[in-house]
Amino acid sequence: MIKNYLLIAFRHFWKQKLFSSINIIGLSLGIACSLLVYLWVQYQLGYDQSQAKKDNTFLVLGDWSYSDGSRDISLTTPANLAEELKQNISGIAQTTRLVGDWSSDNILQVGDALITQTGIYADSTFLSIFTYPLARGNPQQALVNSTSIVINRATANALFGAEEPLGKTITVRDKEGNREYVVSGVLADQPLNNSLSFDFILPYPDLENRHEWLKKWGSSSVVTAVELEDPTQFAEINRQIRPMITRYKEDLNFELRLFSYADLHLRSPFRTGEIGLFSLGSITYVYLFSAIALLVLTIACINFVNLATAQASQRATEVGVRKAVGGSRQVLTGQFLYESLLTVTFATGLALLLVELGFIIFDSLLPEGLSVPYHEAWFIVSLLSVIAGTTLLAGSYPALILSSLNPVKALKGGTISGTRGSKLRPVLVTSQFVLSTILLTGTLAIYLQIQYVQEKNLGLDRSNVIGFSTNPTINQHFSTFKQSLLQHPAFVSVTRGGENPLNMQSESSDPYWLGKTEDDNRAFNLAMIDYDFFRTLDVSLVAGRSFSPEFSQDTINYIINEEAARQMGLENPVGSELHFWRGKGQIVGVVKDFHYHSLHQPIGSIIFMLWPGNAEEAYIRIAPGQTSEAVDALQQVYAQYQPDVPLDYHFLDESFDQMYRYEQRIGSIVNVFAVLAIIISALGLLGMATYTAQRRQKEIGVRKVLGASVSQLLLLLSSQYLKLVVIALAIAIPVANFLLAEWLNSFAYHIDRQWWLFALPAGLLFAVILLSVGGQTLKAAQQNPVDSLKDE
Repeated sequence: MIKNYLLIAFRHFWKQKLFSSINIIGLSLGIACSLLVYLWVQYQLGYDQSQAKKDNTFLVLGDWSYSDGSRDISLTTPANLAEELKQNISGIAQTTRLVGDWSSDNILQVGDALITQTGIYADSTFLSIFTYPLARGNPQQALVNSTSIVINRATANALFGAEEPLGKTITVRDKEGNREYVVSGVLADQPLNNSLSFDFILPYPDLENRHEWLKKWGSSSVVTAVELEDPTQFAEINRQIRPMITRYKEDLNFELRLFSYADLHLRSPFRTGEIGLFSLGSITYVYLFSAIALLVLTIACINFVNLATAQASQRATEVGVRKAVGGSRQVLTGQFLYESLLTVTFATGLALLLVELGFIIFDSLLPEGLSVPYHEAWFIVSLLSVIAGTTLLAGSYPALILSSLNPVKALKGGTISGTRGSKLRPVLVTSQFVLSTILLTGTLAIYLQIQYVQEKNLGLDRSNVIGFSTNPTINQHFSTFKQSLLQHPAFVSVTRGGENPLNMQSESSDPYWLGKTEDDNRAFNLAMIDYDFFRTLDVSLVAGRSFSPEFSQDTINYIINEEAARQMGLENPVGSELHFWRGKGQIVGVVKDFHYHSLHQPIGSIIFMLWPGNAEEAYIRIAPGQTSEAVDALQQVYAQYQPDVPLDYHFLDESFDQMYRYEQRIGSIVNVFAVLAIIISALGLLGMATYTAQRRQKEIGVRKVLGASVSQLLLLLSSQYLKLVVIALAIAIPVANFLLAEWLNSFAYHIDRQWWLFALPAGLLFAVILLSVGGQTLKAAQQNPVDSLKDE
């Protein structure tokens, strides 16, 4: 019987080459899209699954509340907290502290070998809480000594080659100078989908010994992680630690809470992207892509069902003959499902080729290390499930329709017009249009929002600005370094800042100004800067002046932005007293508000302090059109202060683009899905239009004989699809509008949802219909009516 099924199926495929090709191509695109998303989703869900204690590991977060009603969530807590939790809270097995700010992008040196790596500081308990196995060394002892260092295998190979690294000395060069550490462990290779990744680990006590202020309860600078003995005690331990911080410092306006490390990557309370030590994803995008993949596959299946039911009339005689000679409904159902299975199997084979091609074409959009796991049992089972599910989804209804035909009616008339299949097709086509419209509208909105972000006036000029981290030698002689650069015509201005001016994170509620009430604990962002900061970044002053070497008192004076003036309630802030970390000074200037955060956040209040000693990021404005000359000159001057280390620089506009890399990647992937949806829909419409033109060929001939023009025939045969588009738009536009509102509201600044945002996708759908349906209709309408009526 299987042989007979196979023979009949191939005969049908060969007879209906166009429809079979459309089905296979459409299904292969839909399945390829689904497989790519499925692999991506599995990769995202697999984050941190290698952590053996992930269910027992929790991060301690700080819930900050301010007198102005605003709230914030902090990933960092006081360094003293870890030991207090371990000593005073039962149920906590062990704790560890993590810091990444001091050890990111440092230079590791052994002899003449130099490499730039990213690392962390951590307590000795880190390797017993988090699963980062050592290929060499003892994990219990690796970080006990404050002069130890644990490196990964790539770092060991780069610095020591084939030599044994344990016990060897590495010089770590950072902004604080040069220090020597002894290799106590080598990390084994880790899965790429870990939220926390690094190249080396340094002992946290070494950092704390150099910075005594870390021991103060008022300093929230470390990430605290805890291991619970029993994760079911989470609620009780959470209740105990919530008010704990106020026992040690009453004026700290935040409460503690635990957050599961297993939920960090996809369900963290922070914005998608990177925050401190950890890279973050979003469960929302997992749901979004899963839904889009399902939509695209559904569109492909709709094509299959449409064409199969449309061709039912052409197979009515076949069904009638087979039933007349004793063929049962079960046998006929099996035959048509087998044909569907063959189609889906061929499509799946082609889909796997498309997936491999997709890895090559879309390499920059997909996570590093993502591949098709042909050797994994779960993937084979998943692939077979996709084939079976798609076969049932796409083939069940046509099989039931065809196998239920009345043999007498089928043999008498040879057609089955008026069956349930003809009633279902408009619903399926409308569903296609609804899904395609939502995808197209979303794609357009994402593109426009990314363009809006890139073109928005930030209040500073990020173009033609080079940035790099300074070193102790340059910091000590920065004035000379600055003058050396300014002697070259390619440089316009030079300054320093404590942080990236597009992503300032430091904040404090310590500032005091006249009129501040005792219970006012609102937070202000902080910026430690050098002279010419505002000139270099082209930030406008709206009142007062900038910091200047001519005013020695500027070391305790301050500059604020317009929002800070509003928060302080100062109508004329210049000259007002301000008490802060540098002492009692005056506000000497007010700058125009500019975006120093992502556009996901509104512009906040910020206080600028002249504090060159803590401003270790240099920023240089170069003359337009002289980028190459400026880079060459900068490298030459830099080499005078750091001859053995190459300059690691970046452009500020590139840093800005990096902030929205995740959104750009998501937008690009959605673009691909939308194009696939349109292609699949167009293929389906082409098949339906071809079938309709063939079925109504004689009607077209009669109408032409009676005087109908080509344009009238074109309108007649296209009108049914145009009506379906109107219905689809009435359904899709409200749904798309709601989904867009939800996504755009994640940005504090975003595009407006205007009418043309929905009109353009609608116009594109009409164009697809005219090209797909109109082309086949026009071809049929232009035929000689004699050819279609000669057998009547």
